Amino acid sequence: MRIFLGTVILTLFLAACGGGQPTPTTGFTANSARFGDADPHDWDGRAPETYAVHGIDASRWQGQIDWPKAKANGVSFAFFKATEGGDLVDPVFDTYWRSAGRAGVPRGAYHYLLL
Repeated sequence: MRIFLGTVILTLFLAACGGGQPTPTTGFTANSARFGDADPHDWDGRAPETYAVHGIDASRWQGQIDWPKAKANGVSFAFFKATEGGDLVDPVFDTYWRSAGRAGVPRGAYHYLLL
């Protein structure tokens, strides 16, 4: 239970560290996504492209991301895996964090822990 509580607290702390947080005057802009899906899923309910806000969850497994292009094509925010388990720092976290920030993409971070 203490590990779970610690993970929740760390996640909330890291999310609060995000840059470019939306405010009433600079909130997310509703837009339609202008990006494709290499392996689309047949949705039973509301499809993702019908939502006004779109984000990315990224870690080292996504490879290189063109953040200015992502923002221009409808990405409104990003969350990055910063750490995993007890001792792993995601090797691309710093790069993603800085690059998304330079592109003006609001961002947050999380710790991944498999219980």
